[in-house]
Amino acid sequence: DTDWSPSFFSLHIELLIEGLEGAMECDSYKFHVERGYGTSYHSVSESKQAKIAYAAKSGREKRNLERQNAKSLSKEDYQRNVELNNRKMAEEKELNKKLSLLERERKDKEREEVKRKKELQKQEDAKKREMQKQQQHEAQKKDAKSQGS
Repeated sequence: DTDWSPSFFSLHIELLIEGLEGAMECDSYKFHVERGYGTSYHSVSESKQAKIAYAAKSGREKRNLERQNAKSLSKEDYQRNVELNNRKMAEEKELNKKLSLLERERKDKEREEVKRKKELQKQEDAKKREMQKQQQHEAQKKDAKSQGS
């Protein structure tokens, strides 16, 4: 693997081109920062290390990679990355809260539905027992009448 730069310009020239008049009218031109390079380019080997570290589950590797990348970033870019990561973490935490709340509400509704069905079943059973008692009582009356006649 050889190290390479995604542009044929040096970093200094690349950053200067961004400020040229008419650069924004060129459809194929993308700004340096939009491509995610910040204030420095990364080599292929650095990119591979980044992919491996982020794919790994070890938080230590991720933090080490972030520290290495922070060395190549300007103070403003580093601060922007920290703020972005904090915002992403806060959004993810908020999303997880909402998801757990929705799951809890779903389970509560499910429990309520089960309770409601049980209550309806109890009511139906009570009605059936009452009807059976009435039928038995009427049958006893008929028997009493037929024996009395």
